[in-house]
Amino acid sequence: MGLFNKFSDQISGVGKNISNSTQQFVNETKIQASIREKKNTINEALLNLGKAYYTAHADDKDSEFAGTIEAIRSEYKSIDELKRQLSGVRGKTICPKCGAEIDKDVAFCPKCGANLAEAAKAEKEKETAAPEAETPADAPKEETAAADETKAAEAPAGGEKPQE
Repeated sequence: MGLFNKFSDQISGVGKNISNSTQQFVNETKIQASIREKKNTINEALLNLGKAYYTAHADDKDSEFAGTIEAIRSEYKSIDELKRQLSGVRGKTICPKCGAEIDKDVAFCPKCGANLAEAAKAEKEKETAAPEAETPADAPKEETAAADETKAAEAPAGGEKPQE
């Protein structure tokens, strides 16, 4: 009987070790999940902070981040051009006022109501006058609002609005 008791005790000990290991794994996994959640919260806050800074300082030419801001602006312009190309492949066009993809044969944008003939004319005038002042369609809403306020003070605004 001693052999069976010894064997039973060993099995019981192995079972306790497995139970303890499983509990430790569960506890570690919960803590790691909490750490990931907190890191995601921090990353989201940093992203929002970066967007807010970009929006507030998009027109600062002497900022220490002017190069980064210009790189972001350039990427937005590239995205706008790619969206125009994509719309062309789809047989559509982009509303110059709100940035919505629309049929080529409509006179008014179904999203914002813009007169497309007038908007296209204003867009061409704006491009020939100051192409670098254009606000990309994908720019954060705050940036577009700030840029629109600046443009309104300088000249009539007719730029694109962001799509999100």
